[in-house]
Amino acid sequence: MTRLRNRRRFGPARTASQERDGLIWNTRSKKGFDDTELKRMVQNGGAVLPDPLSLHCALLLTSMAPPSTAQHPKTADPDHDILDLLRERWSPRAFADRRVEPEKIRRMLEAARWTMSSYNEQPWRYVVASRHDDPEAYERLLDCLIDGNQAWAQNAPVLMMSFYKETFSGNDRPNRCAPHDVGAASAALTFQAKEMDLYVHQMAGIHADVARETYDVPDDFEPMAGLAVGYLGDPEMLSDDKKTAEQAPRSRRSLDEFVFGDEWEDSADVVANGSSR
Repeated sequence: MTRLRNRRRFGPARTASQERDGLIWNTRSKKGFDDTELKRMVQNGGAVLPDPLSLHCALLLTSMAPPSTAQHPKTADPDHDILDLLRERWSPRAFADRRVEPEKIRRMLEAARWTMSSYNEQPWRYVVASRHDDPEAYERLLDCLIDGNQAWAQNAPVLMMSFYKETFSGNDRPNRCAPHDVGAASAALTFQAKEMDLYVHQMAGIHADVARETYDVPDDFEPMAGLAVGYLGDPEMLSDDKKTAEQAPRSRRSLDEFVFGDEWEDSADVVANGSSR
């Protein structure tokens, strides 16, 4: 009786195949795990996958996986070591027709919530719409983008728009840093998205007047930017010019071009004399 009660409480014992499948998925979910390592493990680890059918299934799983981000042409090649999160973040225009889970959207916005801001004013506000969950709200937000951005952003499963409060709430004085702060919040949101295999493309091309009218935005708030959010899609869905940009390597100014020392445009010693890795 004790055994039966325990089985009802904790569930039936896992079979060997379930243990094996669990190992495959758990191994593949490890951050930075290379699928070639799984193939080697499958081919050589007879104790884990002892029969040809299991080997075939495991190799099939690896072939179904998306390409490793490390191999993506957009992955940065920095002069100095930085977080992989920063190396691998980029702004796609091709998004998969796949629903973004509400919990992931909340986690992105939670990251924005905890961003630093001048006097802790937290001047940012966001409007959010999911194409899969509320198509009408999504279309309203889509109409706030310029036509050129609508052409590709309409494929993103989630759209957002950022706003900032132009004055401090405590004294109504102008908050000069509000645009900086909403940008920082959107950056935090973007990095949190990347941690969950989501991508964000921020857009300056919005119809601010349409956004004001659509959402009855108060006079002391300013529309800032649109944000398209989703999982990576196939670049083939884009026009030829956008497809080329989607697959071109990223480039950035060197540190000595924007980090100054004693005089404007005089590179700071820390970057002028710094050695790259």
